[in-house]
Amino acid sequence: MKKIFIIVFLSCTSFLYSQEDYVKDKWKVKFAYFTHNTGAVYNNASGSKSVYTTNFQAELSYGILNYLETGIYFGYALKNSKMILNDRNLTFGLNANFHFLQFITQGKLLKHLDTYIATNIGSNHHKTDDLHDYTTQAKVRDGANTFYLECGIGGGVAVYPTKKLGIFTEYLFGKYFNQDNKRFKVGLIYRF
Repeated sequence: MKKIFIIVFLSCTSFLYSQEDYVKDKWKVKFAYFTHNTGAVYNNASGSKSVYTTNFQAELSYGILNYLETGIYFGYALKNSKMILNDRNLTFGLNANFHFLQFITQGKLLKHLDTYIATNIGSNHHKTDDLHDYTTQAKVRDGANTFYLECGIGGGVAVYPTKKLGIFTEYLFGKYFNQDNKRFKVGLIYRF
């Protein structure tokens, strides 16, 4: 029984390392777009609605194993409206992606398609200026300068029409800014 286990283990190990590395020792840069709930609500004829703002994020990651990459991310959002004046969000943190497609298939598909489990942990720095009533100029709300923990786990898919450039999407669940418990990102990816 012990010999069979050793033979199976060595076979699997040599199979995994005989493939061409498609994550290990490779860098990736992602530029993403997503929206998040600001926590503000406005009322109109059709009822109350939450105010969302756009966020742009850059991510740099490095493949430490053939199936695992880690990296850092940084994002920024600015919302100016009659509702919210200078609502700024900075997001930053660490991420890790587990690439599992190589365990299911081999060949040319791996050069053009990537699926992965995405995780992140970081912080969201939220800053707002004092809010004033536009008609009376009276102060309605004090500004805020707070940090929020953000973390999540989800899945991602990247498609590479060329060898280095691709598009990706990620859907993550977790604890994000304000009442958001999910994040849907789309963007461009460059690997080198």
